[in-house]
Amino acid sequence: MKRSLLLLITLLAFPLAALAGHHGPIPINWTLNGVIMDIGVDADGHELKRFDLMLQGSPGGASTRGVGWGPDPVPYDLLPPGHECLDTPMPVDGVLFGEGFQMVVNFKDGSMLFLNSVDGGFLCFAPAIAVGAYEIVGGLGRYEGAGGMIDVYIELHRFGNPSMITAETGVITGEIILP
Repeated sequence: MKRSLLLLITLLAFPLAALAGHHGPIPINWTLNGVIMDIGVDADGHELKRFDLMLQGSPGGASTRGVGWGPDPVPYDLLPPGHECLDTPMPVDGVLFGEGFQMVVNFKDGSMLFLNSVDGGFLCFAPAIAVGAYEIVGGLGRYEGAGGMIDVYIELHRFGNPSMITAETGVITGEIILP
C-alpha cells in the first residue's frame, strides 16, 4: 500500500515539476473551432465582436475568449501587402485589424495567457478568412510573466440571414517565451 501511494505521488509530482522548471520558448500549434458574434455597438459607434474558441494541440487543450471592435471595411488596394483577399467588383473587399482585439486563453490546470492583437491583420470577404497576429503580454499560473507572439489563420463559415453568429475553424501557431 505504501509503495503504491509513493508511486502515485511520484507520477503526479514529476510532470508538475517538469512544467515548473521549464524556461524558454514553448511552441504553439493549435487547431481551433468556435464562433464569433456581434454583441452591440460601443460609445464611438464601432461594432463590437466577441469570439469563443476551443483550442486543441500543443501546449495542451484550452479555450479562449476575446472581444474587440470591427473597423469599417476598406477597398482591396488599402489591405496590407501580401493579403489573400480577392479583388471583387464590390466597393469594399476586406477589413484591416489593428490593436482593437484582446483575448484570454484558459488552460485546464487554471493557467492563463493574456494577448493583444497587433497591426497588420486583415479579414477578407472573398474568400471568407481572417489572418492576424497577437502579442502575449503576460499570464497566470505556469505562464506567469510570459511573452511571445502567435499567428492566427481563421476560415469563416457564415450561415443564416442576417448572420449574427459566424462559425470559425483554423490554426494558431507561435511560441510562448517564459522568463
